[in-house]
Amino acid sequence: MLLPALACVLIGVARAATVSSIAILPLDHHLCARLAGALDTAQLIRGRLHFSAGEVASVDWSPVKLKGDGPKETVCSTFEQARVDLRRNGTTDLVIRSSFCMKRRPSDSLYVFPAESDVLARATWQELGPLHETQIKVEHTGGSYSLNQLQDSEQTVELREVFSLNVVQVEEQALIALTAPPFEWIVVARLRGAGPLEDVCYLRRDK
Repeated sequence: MLLPALACVLIGVARAATVSSIAILPLDHHLCARLAGALDTAQLIRGRLHFSAGEVASVDWSPVKLKGDGPKETVCSTFEQARVDLRRNGTTDLVIRSSFCMKRRPSDSLYVFPAESDVLARATWQELGPLHETQIKVEHTGGSYSLNQLQDSEQTVELREVFSLNVVQVEEQALIALTAPPFEWIVVARLRGAGPLEDVCYLRRDK
């Protein structure tokens, strides 16, 4: 186990939870405890972590239909949108989730805009440049994401290459849940503007 005694506490969750354990980091014990309490109803759907336990719930996504000629195979080319205060500044954001295949698996990215943005009216299948105008994005496809709070002297834990992303509301606070094959580790993190994510919790699935 890569769980240093001073860095986190491991809580086991019984019953038929898909995700059955959680590493609680010292960043926010209260939020992590709420996530732990909701794990018995959490599910991994296409690699994305979905919560549906009262004050801990995944946001609702709606499909986006871009202008232009899109690909016939939509499994590997999708856009969705959600309205949520992801920046935690008291205003609603437009969050766009794109998914494109890498190594035959869909990999997600998030792009965050003000709610009144016209980005979806300007973006087309032939010109996706407007999506990349924002500095507030979560893009890791083809790269890696290190679980820095779980490092020891012998092994590095990383999510790699193909990423599944979702947004989870915990007591009216929006957090990002990200994971990657083989979906053993799941990171729950806060968005910090254009900077790196702030890790809140690490969840680990039973093998």
